[in-house]
Amino acid sequence: MDGGFSPSAPLAYVPAALALAKADLAGDKGPLALTLADHCADVAASFRALLRLAGVRGRLARLAGRDDLTDQECDRLSVLAALHDAGKVTVRFQRRIRGDKAAGGGHIGPLWSMLNMKRTQDAVRKERKRLVLHALYLDALEGWFQPDPDSYNEHPPTMVLSAILAHHGALTEPAEPAEQDWGTTGGYDPLTALADLSARVRRWFPLAFADDAGAALTITARFTYALAGLMVWADWLGSDTAAFPLMGPAALAGWDEDRFGWSTGQAVEMLRARHLDASLRQKGAAALPWGFAGLFPDAAAQSWQPRPLQQAMLALDVAGLRPGATLVAEAETGSGKTEAAIALFLALLRAGKVDGMYFALPTRASAVQIHARIRDALQAALGEQIAPPVGLAVPGYLRVDGDDGVRLPGHRIAWPDGDTGRLDDRRWAAAHSSRYLAGPVMVGTIDQLLLGGLQVRHAPLRSAAMLRQLLVIDEVHASDPYMGALLAHILDQHRAAGGFTLLMSATLGAVARASLTKTKRPDLAAACEVPYPCLLGAAGLVPLARDETLPAREVSLERHDPAALEALVRRAISAAEAGAHVLILRNTVRDAVATQLLLESLCPNRDWLFQVEGRPAPHHARFAAEDRQRLDEALQKAFGGVRSAQGCIAVTTQTAEQSLDIDADLLITDLCPADVLLQRLGRLHRHRWRNNRPEGFTHPRALILSPGAAALADGIQRDGKPKRGAGSGVGTVYRNLLALAATAEALAEHPVWQIPTMNRVLVENITHPDALLALARRLDGGTAGLWSQHYNHIWGKSAAEQQLADQVRLNWQEWDAAKLEQEGEAATEVTTRLGDRDRRVELESGTVGAFGHPITALTIQAHLLRGVPMEAVPVVAAMAEGVKVRVGEVALLYDRQGLRRTQE
Repeated sequence: MDGGFSPSAPLAYVPAALALAKADLAGDKGPLALTLADHCADVAASFRALLRLAGVRGRLARLAGRDDLTDQECDRLSVLAALHDAGKVTVRFQRRIRGDKAAGGGHIGPLWSMLNMKRTQDAVRKERKRLVLHALYLDALEGWFQPDPDSYNEHPPTMVLSAILAHHGALTEPAEPAEQDWGTTGGYDPLTALADLSARVRRWFPLAFADDAGAALTITARFTYALAGLMVWADWLGSDTAAFPLMGPAALAGWDEDRFGWSTGQAVEMLRARHLDASLRQKGAAALPWGFAGLFPDAAAQSWQPRPLQQAMLALDVAGLRPGATLVAEAETGSGKTEAAIALFLALLRAGKVDGMYFALPTRASAVQIHARIRDALQAALGEQIAPPVGLAVPGYLRVDGDDGVRLPGHRIAWPDGDTGRLDDRRWAAAHSSRYLAGPVMVGTIDQLLLGGLQVRHAPLRSAAMLRQLLVIDEVHASDPYMGALLAHILDQHRAAGGFTLLMSATLGAVARASLTKTKRPDLAAACEVPYPCLLGAAGLVPLARDETLPAREVSLERHDPAALEALVRRAISAAEAGAHVLILRNTVRDAVATQLLLESLCPNRDWLFQVEGRPAPHHARFAAEDRQRLDEALQKAFGGVRSAQGCIAVTTQTAEQSLDIDADLLITDLCPADVLLQRLGRLHRHRWRNNRPEGFTHPRALILSPGAAALADGIQRDGKPKRGAGSGVGTVYRNLLALAATAEALAEHPVWQIPTMNRVLVENITHPDALLALARRLDGGTAGLWSQHYNHIWGKSAAEQQLADQVRLNWQEWDAAKLEQEGEAATEVTTRLGDRDRRVELESGTVGAFGHPITALTIQAHLLRGVPMEAVPVVAAMAEGVKVRVGEVALLYDRQGLRRTQE
């Protein structure tokens, strides 16, 4: 015997003929291990337990063209799951797991290579492949599965096997099988071990091998992606040593047991403990007295009445909703869309049509704030014993319900209740970003959802886990063609599986709505006639009654030359002196920092400045995660429902424009497209109930730094492209200058906006191509067709971004395991938002951030390092509060103003 099979090896007491799957050679209890058969039993039991969840089983069935899967079909898929780690029988893997660190070798690549081995005249190699294929039941798979004639399918057995083998999130390219993997050595024969595993699998799932008169299961590409994700999910569950422990020396030395029956019970209990089994909360929702008071008892106790959108959701006949229905709720900011989404979730939950909910928002700050609202609402409705855990799906946070965790070495997490030994069952999904979509109720950014449709590792896990959820997409708008295309793509898979979606927006244009709902795009006139507010998609179009609690607002809009910034900052200071809360919202971080410095130089009273733990700061995205959390909490406290009577001025960027429940008495903002401006105006006098606004600020007023059409035209090159460096985000953040020009015209023609009366026309006039083309032709006079050139550039650029989205997304019509390999340089091109790849710099333990607390890492936006070679190594120098970073020739400073370039 040699290598890991030697008498001196740590696991020498394990019989040489026994294949192992897992080992812990350095544990406190001595060497521990788990046999391959036992691990495969654990994972197969977890896989079958997931398939027995109605939400999982039903969605998977629809992707195969069925209404449901039979028990036999579920067991046949479970056979595949049981063989997921069959490659661990190879000799090099067994040596390595027994302690031979030099053995090398993996377990997926060798088996995948054997399956793809080219024809050979070598009798030994041919016989090895025959035995491997026999152990994997390839002949049986031929009868179990059939190809889909409507998609670009390969051999169905090969498709499902490749999906199962991709359980680490990717599948390596096949190579020539290595001789040292498959030959007998040290009393160990990998082919005998594989045959033993195969025989056990047959005993575990006898129904799979019984005669069947039914049709073979059709293997579509969509089905295969979901199967791959389900396999990853089951592997993670079945590999949890807290539920499926490793064995000690005595148990392993005399091992001859088969623990599949025990594993089955453990898997069922795990799904219950991790709230993946939705039956308890479905029963709880079904027992609710249906109506506003039953669902929102706290609000009813305060004599609040349901808003029109909430009434429409409560009256919705969810039993009549077709599988795959997409609803669109369009209503102004503050109309109770979040509670309407919760009502829809509870209605679908009680009807057994969904298992959970993923609530997607555009920014981290909005996700953090909405998380608490949804948690409180579900606990009030269902009670703490039945309400599912509500996790926060925002990288950098570890938050479930009201608890925040701290990561410890060894993949452990410390929670406030002291559970540091393992990932707590209730908080399992929140502990790893790839698992976010598997949580019972998660609130996070839209990016986490979009990753499920991209060519990145673990995308199938995300997209498979989402299928059983109600997807709520908040603040949908048309500003980003690339993200819009990615969203339409992921919703396409969700819809095909029969999943339910709710899109919510105050400013959704007809073009974007048609793209996301797969309906015909109306012309401009028809688009402008769509009632606002409304609910679409359930029973056609349902106009909503005027919300009596939200009377139409008249917002005064003053246009100012961007050069008048200092004068407007002085007005903000005067307003704060009068007790007003003022938001200054800039389009770029650079302008926000410059405005913050100007404000600090002019303001005579430091107490009027927005602060985080006594330190004035702007609110933007370029902060370390730990500091950003404090920044978000401070903004909510300063501008939330309960705020100080003392005036306050906060300089922010787009991080404060959407989904945040913050309220300003005065808004100062850069020009932006009208749909975005309406979002920003939603932060102005948001709390209609507030009756103590300072004198002079009882009427909502916004001051707009707005260049005119001529100045905007100067930002267009002769080829129609926007110029960089025009300032205020013109041509960079907002590249559609026609949308800006249309908004500037609307400001000039209507110095007072009636909201929501004007919302529909305002949005369509800056998003509908017919409106923008008419505007371009009208503005062309005196510009030699410059605006028409720009119009052509806009739509050409939009088409190019959608094509780019096509290049990085998974193709639901064609299964390609190689597309799951995007790592290293390839992965840098696959992102949810367009732009160069940012760089993450890990910091030494104890590094103090901008607000006096430790931070662990800094993310450097790629444009700050433009021209710097990727191989340049960051050099970090800590300061009393903050750090200095040098990357190549670029010097960066991180302090209370955030991360920015410096001349040092």
